[in-house]
Amino acid sequence: MPKKTGKSRSSKQTKQRRQAKALAVRQDRTVHAVLKATQAALPTALEAGQFRVLTGVHEVVVTLEEIRQRVNTDLVPDGDMPLDDVEQVADMIREEAEMGLVVLHPDGLWRLPGEYLPAEPSLSGSR
Repeated sequence: MPKKTGKSRSSKQTKQRRQAKALAVRQDRTVHAVLKATQAALPTALEAGQFRVLTGVHEVVVTLEEIRQRVNTDLVPDGDMPLDDVEQVADMIREEAEMGLVVLHPDGLWRLPGEYLPAEPSLSGSR
């Protein structure tokens, strides 16, 4: 009688499919939880007019006015109309949150698009 050397391929494949499906469900739940937390916290952050973000290793507060100024710095040289007030910035951030570009992390810090963030300080000029 031949000796069995391990599980049959079909049972391995079944196990792999089952594990992949379980992983997909867990990831979907995580994404859904992050989206729900972002949607719940966004009105508060917009009302406060600021976001706590991590830039490199530094936690900073970025205000809607600072974001407006940074966006306008990019818009005006391209010949586009500048944003007149922070309410336009808030509308833009709401849209980007729906697309997943603005996210609240579980640690309470926000992830914003890079063009909204202050430049990282350079270490080359310091001693």
